[in-house]
Amino acid sequence: MATSLASQLYRMSTVDRMVSTERAQKTRASFLFDGKQAADMDMQTIFDIGRDGLSDLCKVDIRFRPYASTLFSEAVKDMDRVLQTREENNKLDETIRSFLFLMARHFLTKPAGKALEWLIRRFRIQEFNAKDILAAIMPFHETKAFLSMLTIITFTPEDMHLFGFLVTQ
Repeated sequence: MATSLASQLYRMSTVDRMVSTERAQKTRASFLFDGKQAADMDMQTIFDIGRDGLSDLCKVDIRFRPYASTLFSEAVKDMDRVLQTREENNKLDETIRSFLFLMARHFLTKPAGKALEWLIRRFRIQEFNAKDILAAIMPFHETKAFLSMLTIITFTPEDMHLFGFLVTQ
């Protein structure tokens, strides 16, 4: 029998996939805003929010600086990861993973939330990097911010087996 958390995560992901096309066009996954607000925001606005967050993160830790020329650069504003090659996506995933684990200790701060908002919108990390997000923010499992992120992450049944506590008995 599945653990309670595993069952909840699976139900949430199933509901996300069954959302109607019309509703999906009116809402967007967002860490900072409700779905309707996020859908009303254009890419440039979210980019500006994300860059602002990165700038603030750079003030507290210079290790964030390289991400200004990768994940938060003008060059990626029009990039669609589903059109990228497997090799390009693997490199992108490595960069996202390293950012997430560096950002993890700052997860509860506003700058981190702003940066995550950009990654969610542009790179759909809640779909393509769900395991990395969960692993990075697991220490904050008792916070509202963790729950907010958990509600937008898309989990597959295979994801449930990644973490031992999610495996069915």
